[in-house]
Amino acid sequence: MNSPSNSVSFVTLTFQTLSYGLLALAAILTNPNFGFALSLIGTVLTGFAQAIGEVNNISRLHKLPATLIGAWGAGTGLAGIVGPLVYSLLIAAGVHYSYVMLGMIITIPIYWVLFCYINNKADSYTAVVGTDDKPTEVATNSVSSSLSLSSIKVALAMAGGIIVNLTAVYFLEYWILTGFLDRASVGLPLEASSFARSTVRFCNISYNIGVLISRASVTWYQIRRVWIPTFLQLLLLVFWALEASLHFIRGNVGGNYSTMTWLYISIMLIVGLMGGASYSNCMFLFQRREDIPNTHRELCVNLGFAASNLGILLASLASLLMANTLMKECTLYPEAPGCRA
Repeated sequence: MNSPSNSVSFVTLTFQTLSYGLLALAAILTNPNFGFALSLIGTVLTGFAQAIGEVNNISRLHKLPATLIGAWGAGTGLAGIVGPLVYSLLIAAGVHYSYVMLGMIITIPIYWVLFCYINNKADSYTAVVGTDDKPTEVATNSVSSSLSLSSIKVALAMAGGIIVNLTAVYFLEYWILTGFLDRASVGLPLEASSFARSTVRFCNISYNIGVLISRASVTWYQIRRVWIPTFLQLLLLVFWALEASLHFIRGNVGGNYSTMTWLYISIMLIVGLMGGASYSNCMFLFQRREDIPNTHRELCVNLGFAASNLGILLASLASLLMANTLMKECTLYPEAPGCRA
């Protein structure tokens, strides 16, 4: 119970518990500035918890059956659906934000018990990795390479292509999610339905359904050429950039913006499928590719995760810059409410 992974998980859950507490407190404060500050701190703690927890979990997968990579991917996709759905239902039922956040603390001990169980299995399990022509046994007592400039160079030489692919696919899908989808959906007229005005929310759910399906599929089918879904994601980015600029779907629904929303939802499902397929298969390659030694798998995963977060950061910055320059709401939609002179 005192393994390094357990210690990391304990720190992660401590951060998350503090985050829930701060967000609950912020929701009942009457001073908006102080409440915003607490919310910001809580959000940062959640970000740390998510990043540390994901790296910690993924780094253990190479000691477990390869099918669990698909289970892990399915879990992350399912979280993107269940979390927002439960939150929306509770708020719609009249539950105060502070009670929602405090209620989330209940999940912390549940996660801890489940993590310890699986982590102990990882320590005792001898994974037999099968290739098409020769099975090889993975030693469970292999020591991971320490972080150093030389080990990073070795990891990049072995898995640089996978790491670059992860960075690219995260950059592309988050630029779509936080940038072009938002710009394509803002500025709807006041008479648009509530469904249409919630386009981004429903598209995010659709996206996560796609992620769930494609990440789980790695259990049954693996894609070695991970650049293929990433390239398709690039084509989808071009589509969304054109839609946000030219409105060839939005401008041709005859004012029936619910139709626009349904079409956007369908396309975002494909975005999720491509992003999830690229991510899960990159993780599979980190854990199972024969030319990556067991001593460097954990380091490759950590570098890949850091690079993917760099992609998310760059996409967020690009979206922020775009929304405040070339794609301001009133520039794209001069007739939008609040934009008319």
